[in-house]
Amino acid sequence: MSQNSRSSSRLSAKRNLKRGICSPNTFTKEVVLLPDPTAELVPRRGTKQWLFDNGHVKNAVEFQKDWDAKTIVEHLQMVFQDKIDSTTQFEILMGLHNKVVKPNLVAGQTLSGFLIHKVFASKAMYLRPNKMLLQMPHDDTNKITNAYASDLQDESQKPLNDESHCEVHQ
Repeated sequence: MSQNSRSSSRLSAKRNLKRGICSPNTFTKEVVLLPDPTAELVPRRGTKQWLFDNGHVKNAVEFQKDWDAKTIVEHLQMVFQDKIDSTTQFEILMGLHNKVVKPNLVAGQTLSGFLIHKVFASKAMYLRPNKMLLQMPHDDTNKITNAYASDLQDESQKPLNDESHCEVHQ
Protein backbone atom coordinates (compact mmCIF):
# COMPACT_ATOMS: atom_id res chain seq x y z
CA MET A 1 0.00 0.00 0.00
CA SER A 2 1.40 3.40 -0.90
CA GLN A 3 1.99 6.24 1.58
CA ASN A 4 -0.71 8.41 -0.03
CA SER A 5 -3.45 5.78 0.17
CA ARG A 6 -2.63 5.05 3.84
CA SER A 7 -2.78 8.70 4.86
CA SER A 8 -5.98 9.32 2.88
CA SER A 9 -7.67 6.33 4.53
CA ARG A 10 -6.59 7.63 7.97
CA LEU A 11 -7.99 11.07 7.15
CA SER A 12 -11.24 9.51 5.99
CA ALA A 13 -11.49 7.50 9.21
CA LYS A 14 -10.85 10.63 11.30
CA ARG A 15 -13.51 12.54 9.39
CA ASN A 16 -16.05 9.77 9.95
CA LEU A 17 -15.19 9.61 13.64
CA LYS A 18 -15.61 13.37 14.04
CA ARG A 19 -18.99 13.27 12.27
CA GLY A 20 -20.22 10.64 14.69
CA ILE A 21 -19.12 12.56 17.77
CA CYS A 22 -20.04 16.11 16.94
CA SER A 23 -22.64 16.55 14.25
CA PRO A 24 -22.98 20.07 12.85
CA ASN A 25 -26.67 19.73 13.73
CA THR A 26 -25.94 19.16 17.45
CA PHE A 27 -24.96 21.69 20.12
CA THR A 28 -24.85 21.80 23.91
CA LYS A 29 -26.08 24.33 26.46
CA GLU A 30 -25.85 24.72 30.20
CA VAL A 31 -29.41 24.51 31.53
CA VAL A 32 -30.39 25.74 35.00
CA LEU A 33 -33.75 24.79 36.49
CA LEU A 34 -34.71 27.66 38.79
CA PRO A 35 -36.25 26.68 42.14
CA ASP A 36 -39.60 28.51 41.95
CA PRO A 37 -41.81 30.86 39.90
CA THR A 38 -40.59 33.97 41.73
CA ALA A 39 -36.94 33.61 40.65
CA GLU A 40 -35.89 36.76 38.79
CA LEU A 41 -32.12 36.91 39.30
CA VAL A 42 -29.38 34.95 37.55
CA PRO A 43 -28.09 32.51 40.16
CA ARG A 44 -24.44 33.15 40.97
CA ARG A 45 -21.86 31.80 43.42
CA GLY A 46 -23.60 30.31 46.49
CA THR A 47 -27.04 30.14 44.90
CA LYS A 48 -25.72 28.42 41.78
CA GLN A 49 -23.69 26.01 43.93
CA TRP A 50 -26.85 25.18 45.91
CA LEU A 51 -28.80 24.56 42.67
CA PHE A 52 -25.91 22.46 41.33
CA ASP A 53 -25.77 20.40 44.54
CA ASN A 54 -29.52 19.75 44.23
CA GLY A 55 -29.33 18.59 40.59
CA HIS A 56 -30.84 21.75 39.08
CA VAL A 57 -27.83 22.52 36.86
CA LYS A 58 -26.97 20.41 33.81
CA ASN A 59 -23.72 21.55 32.21
CA ALA A 60 -23.97 20.12 28.69
CA VAL A 61 -27.50 19.34 27.55
CA GLU A 62 -27.48 18.27 23.89
CA PHE A 63 -29.91 19.86 21.45
CA GLN A 64 -30.53 19.41 17.73
CA LYS A 65 -30.89 22.48 15.50
CA ASP A 66 -33.78 20.87 13.62
CA TRP A 67 -35.97 20.36 16.74
CA ASP A 68 -39.21 22.31 16.99
CA ALA A 69 -40.40 24.07 20.17
CA LYS A 70 -42.50 21.08 21.29
CA THR A 71 -39.52 18.71 20.99
CA ILE A 72 -37.32 21.17 22.92
CA VAL A 73 -39.82 21.26 25.82
CA GLU A 74 -40.20 17.46 25.82
CA HIS A 75 -36.41 17.05 25.86
CA LEU A 76 -36.01 19.48 28.77
CA GLN A 77 -38.76 17.66 30.70
CA MET A 78 -36.87 14.41 30.14
CA VAL A 79 -33.54 15.97 31.24
CA PHE A 80 -35.10 17.09 34.54
CA GLN A 81 -37.53 14.18 34.91
CA ASP A 82 -36.30 13.51 38.45
CA LYS A 83 -37.03 17.15 39.43
CA ILE A 84 -40.31 17.94 37.65
CA ASP A 85 -43.52 16.01 37.05
CA SER A 86 -45.76 15.97 33.99
CA THR A 87 -47.89 18.85 35.33
CA THR A 88 -44.92 21.22 35.71
CA GLN A 89 -44.64 23.86 33.03
CA PHE A 90 -41.73 26.25 32.66
CA GLU A 91 -40.62 29.37 30.84
CA ILE A 92 -37.37 29.30 28.88
CA LEU A 93 -35.30 32.32 29.89
CA MET A 94 -31.87 33.82 29.32
CA GLY A 95 -29.61 35.90 31.51
CA LEU A 96 -29.35 39.63 30.90
CA HIS A 97 -26.91 41.24 33.34
CA ASN A 98 -28.15 39.97 36.71
CA LYS A 99 -31.77 39.17 35.70
CA VAL A 100 -33.40 36.29 33.87
CA VAL A 101 -35.61 37.46 30.99
CA LYS A 102 -37.67 35.99 28.18
CA PRO A 103 -35.90 36.08 24.81
CA ASN A 104 -37.29 38.92 22.70
CA LEU A 105 -38.57 37.15 19.57
CA VAL A 106 -40.49 38.42 16.57
CA ALA A 107 -44.25 37.84 16.79
CA GLY A 108 -45.05 34.27 15.77
CA GLN A 109 -41.53 32.90 16.34
CA THR A 110 -41.02 29.97 18.68
CA LEU A 111 -37.82 28.72 20.26
CA SER A 112 -36.80 26.01 17.83
CA GLY A 113 -33.40 24.35 18.10
CA PHE A 114 -32.04 26.69 15.43
CA LEU A 115 -33.22 29.81 17.29
CA ILE A 116 -31.92 28.54 20.63
CA HIS A 117 -28.53 27.98 18.98
CA LYS A 118 -28.53 31.55 17.61
CA VAL A 119 -30.23 33.52 20.40
CA PHE A 120 -28.55 31.83 23.36
CA ALA A 121 -25.13 31.54 21.64
CA SER A 122 -22.76 31.17 24.60
CA LYS A 123 -25.39 31.93 27.26
CA ALA A 124 -26.91 29.51 29.73
CA MET A 125 -30.59 28.62 29.47
CA TYR A 126 -32.76 29.11 32.56
CA LEU A 127 -36.06 27.32 33.16
CA ARG A 128 -38.52 29.03 35.51
CA PRO A 129 -41.17 26.55 36.73
CA ASN A 130 -44.81 27.38 37.38
CA LYS A 131 -44.61 25.97 40.92
CA MET A 132 -42.18 25.63 43.82
CA LEU A 133 -39.68 22.82 43.14
CA LEU A 134 -37.01 23.45 45.73
CA GLN A 135 -36.99 25.49 48.90
CA MET A 136 -33.75 26.73 50.34
CA PRO A 137 -33.18 25.57 53.93
CA HIS A 138 -33.55 28.52 56.30
CA ASP A 139 -29.97 28.34 57.62
CA ASP A 140 -28.60 28.44 54.05
CA THR A 141 -30.89 31.31 52.99
CA ASN A 142 -28.96 33.96 54.91
CA LYS A 143 -25.54 32.68 53.76
CA ILE A 144 -26.59 32.57 50.12
CA THR A 145 -28.51 35.87 50.25
CA ASN A 146 -25.50 37.58 51.84
CA ALA A 147 -23.14 36.05 49.26
CA TYR A 148 -25.43 37.21 46.46
CA ALA A 149 -25.71 40.72 47.91
CA SER A 150 -21.91 40.75 48.13
CA ASP A 151 -21.72 39.73 44.44
CA LEU A 152 -23.96 42.65 43.46
CA GLN A 153 -21.96 45.06 45.61
CA ASP A 154 -18.68 43.81 44.11
CA GLU A 155 -20.05 44.41 40.60
CA SER A 156 -21.21 47.96 41.38
CA GLN A 157 -17.88 48.93 42.95
CA LYS A 158 -15.62 47.72 40.15
CA PRO A 159 -13.57 50.59 38.73
CA LEU A 160 -13.90 51.30 35.06
CA ASN A 161 -10.83 50.34 33.09
CA ASP A 162 -9.76 51.81 29.79
CA GLU A 163 -11.56 49.17 27.71
CA SER A 164 -14.90 49.38 29.58
CA HIS A 165 -15.83 52.98 28.82
CA CYS A 166 -15.75 55.37 25.95
CA GLU A 167 -15.68 59.11 25.53
CA VAL A 168 -17.97 61.09 23.30
CA HIS A 169 -16.33 63.98 21.43
CA GLN A 170 -18.33 66.63 19.65
